[in-house]
Amino acid sequence: MGKTSAIANILIGLSPIILALPIPAFLSFRSGLSLVLATFVMVFGFIAFAVAKLARFRSGRWFSFGYRGMPKWGRYSYIGGLVAVAFGAVGSLTTVWLR
Repeated sequence: MGKTSAIANILIGLSPIILALPIPAFLSFRSGLSLVLATFVMVFGFIAFAVAKLARFRSGRWFSFGYRGMPKWGRYSYIGGLVAVAFGAVGSLTTVWLR
């Protein structure tokens, strides 16, 4: 098993815990504030994702999946943006379902 496979297996095993992390973070706020915060986190994540994709657009690649071929800052922005969108989505669903 390679390094990437080992990391993937650990992340899959810990995925229920990772998905539950936004729940206590967003439940500590009032209902209206937590929904605004979740929306802000999702918008910030989408902006980071879009900025990373703009680097690919400028290089002439209009269709690309993943972060292959991006500069180092673009890779971090791409992954961070997707994580922020997922964190905000789980937080907003938590706010709506549990309040």
